[in-house]
Amino acid sequence: MSFVSKYGRTLVAVATFLTAWATAAWTDGHIGADEWQLLVAAGANALIVYVAPHYPGAHWIKPAASAILTAAAFLVANLSNGISTYEWAQLVVLVLGTLGVVITPSRSAPELSPTAPGR
Repeated sequence: MSFVSKYGRTLVAVATFLTAWATAAWTDGHIGADEWQLLVAAGANALIVYVAPHYPGAHWIKPAASAILTAAAFLVANLSNGISTYEWAQLVVLVLGTLGVVITPSRSAPELSPTAPGR
């Protein structure tokens, strides 16, 4: 099993966090408090996608966790002071990252084994 097939969704989530950080830093030259809230959500997204279990037959766990955290980031941004142009840029990155987690195939070692429990 290759590294990418095992950690593909996590790599997408980490790339999303790094892109959101770069977007926050480069759009207006500094990272404000509202942008930090979105970065915390993006970091939590990457962490949860990494630690979420990958059970055979439950491929929805990691994409669902990513979608929930992206929705939470949107709510936090909207409820704090409204959504600025810079925050919209970050939210677009988070939504694209969630779509990346959804479409990226990822397999764990027991899934690939023909003698895995439940087969």
